[in-house]
Amino acid sequence: MRKLPNRSKKNLAKLSLLIVTLFYAFQFEMLWYGASQLKGQLSILAKRQPISEIMADDSFPDSLKTKIMFIDTIKEFCVQELGFKPNENYTQVVNLEGKPVLWTLSASQPYALEPYLWDYPILGKMGYKGYFDSLMLADEKYWLEAKGFDVCEGEVLAWSTLGFLSDPLLSSMLALNKGRLARLIIHELTHSEVFVNDDADLNENFATFIGDKGSLIFLKQRFGASSKEYQELKTYLGDLKILANYTITFKKELEEFYETNSGLPLAELENLKQQKMAEYMNTLKGQKLENPSAFESLFENEKLPKNCFFNDLGMYRNNQQQFEEELAKNYKEDLVAFLNSYKAKYGNKINPFR
Repeated sequence: MRKLPNRSKKNLAKLSLLIVTLFYAFQFEMLWYGASQLKGQLSILAKRQPISEIMADDSFPDSLKTKIMFIDTIKEFCVQELGFKPNENYTQVVNLEGKPVLWTLSASQPYALEPYLWDYPILGKMGYKGYFDSLMLADEKYWLEAKGFDVCEGEVLAWSTLGFLSDPLLSSMLALNKGRLARLIIHELTHSEVFVNDDADLNENFATFIGDKGSLIFLKQRFGASSKEYQELKTYLGDLKILANYTITFKKELEEFYETNSGLPLAELENLKQQKMAEYMNTLKGQKLENPSAFESLFENEKLPKNCFFNDLGMYRNNQQQFEEELAKNYKEDLVAFLNSYKAKYGNKINPFR
């Protein structure tokens, strides 16, 4: 057997050391991030109050107490009508005192609708990252922007721990009207029923579909088809569908735009990109909606969207038409049968013991 020269041995040793260093650096980064997330989650859990205490507190507004009791009826609907497993979610309240508590970060290539993916233990690769620590988010945002990525950040209203913990009811959720609240609760509870690692698009699209459809069924049963609650949500979802469908169509145009113009000088491509984004916003604002005031924050935003905006929306809306067709064709509009088929096929792969 031929022996390696000393120089080759040294180079091999350096390469091995580099690989080991990079491995532990990556592991350290994920451990540090995980520790930060755990700290944030525990700080939220430490502020929990049993609902019984809230209901006995005379200083807590009666209108919000009514909302809390309303959530129990949503959960009951999910168990009795949708077949969800009973759980202890939303049995305790955390008063955020009007302060944001969790943010997300997403990113994309600047001239392609190619999302930046974070690789998580167990969960797999996902196109977003959550932070309880706003300073850590700012650091990573700065790093991504320095690398040239389009970066988007947003505040999170609620999240699911996939059945590992009892998710608390956040005070910010109580600001939603009854229809939007039902939609949010059903969406988050769906994650405990169906969750596939390495497939954020399926997870979020499916939870969105069940949340939208389930909340309409719930409101119709509880208040009636002519009720304010049902009609408000029906209008909101109808308008949202118009905006989402246009955005998905434009997203395809944007993909073709980047492919066609990939050879242009960057300065020229950037200028054309901004023109394209302005075109999107102008056309979006011209969509005929029943209640455009529900989307004022979107229409009044003076900043043009970034590529990650279109990827993020697709994560929640790309598969909605496919689900609509599947529900009608294969399940005759039976939402429970549709839901059960996905539960049987996928279940909660992250936490099968919930």
